[in-house]
Amino acid sequence: MRRRAAEYMRVHRDDFMPFMAHDSGDPFDMADYDDHCDSVERSAAWGGHQEIMALSHALQLPVLVYQSDAPVLRIGEDVYGTKEPVRLSYHRHAYGLGEHYNSLHKMT
Repeated sequence: MRRRAAEYMRVHRDDFMPFMAHDSGDPFDMADYDDHCDSVERSAAWGGHQEIMALSHALQLPVLVYQSDAPVLRIGEDVYGTKEPVRLSYHRHAYGLGEHYNSLHKMT
């Protein structure tokens, strides 16, 4: 999944790069963006909204993100809404590692 998200981000650089910045607020340059995509693909680095959007488009599936005290975040539903969504739960401070996503599965 990481490879597919990174590949989509590389091909659609113009859709993502304007929203990518360092913690300092300085925008990514081309090398920073390429390094980020490499990190998404090859490490366990945390992925966020941009990577979830890329994965939604790469898989051509909607992604629903559930979190406590917030409405469901619906990504790609306007484009792929007729398909069964990928469901994720977002945990801001539930684990010692900090922010975290878990995949959710329907119980049968």
